[in-house]
Amino acid sequence: MTYIDENAGQTQLTKAAVVDEKYPAASFESKVIYTDEGAAVSGQAPEQPDQFDPKYPAAYFKPKVIYP
Repeated sequence: MTYIDENAGQTQLTKAAVVDEKYPAASFESKVIYTDEGAAVSGQAPEQPDQFDPKYPAAYFKPKVIYP
């Protein structure tokens, strides 16, 4: 599952709040790591998580589930 950051273009790490469609009761608080297309497709975390590819503004999430 790939989440797209609507504020793509920022090179610093930011926080985002996303909700999984399959589990609407679960809230995800994730650290956004900008990655390139290859890492996004393979699902592997990039070695340089602070590098940003403006051509493919995908956000790589490691979600932490917070139950209300």
